[in-house]
Amino acid sequence: MAIVSRSRRLAVTLLLLLLLLFAVVAAAAVATKTEAGTEDAASKEDESWTGWAKEKITEGLGLKHHVADVDEEEDAARKAGHAAKSAQHTASGTSKLAARRRARSPAASCHA
Repeated sequence: MAIVSRSRRLAVTLLLLLLLLFAVVAAAAVATKTEAGTEDAASKEDESWTGWAKEKITEGLGLKHHVADVDEEEDAARKAGHAAKSAQHTASGTSKLAARRRARSPAASCHA
């Protein structure tokens, strides 16, 4: 019976060691999978943060213009240009008209 009892102890000990080894391998696999998932999430978070920071910096430095803002600026510049030309044309016409009236008036010939 001593031989059976030794083999039984050995079998139980080996079985416990195998179970322990299996548990360690399973825990390592879960830890590796979790770390990989965490790295992916951290990588996406870093990309998201760096994109946000880059956008804020370029907007702050005036390097990034939105299309709507550019269109509005161009439209405002065009309208200002038209208003300036119109004012110049009106002033030119008014000065020519005043010169003609002065030339025709009898008071202008007396002062000359």
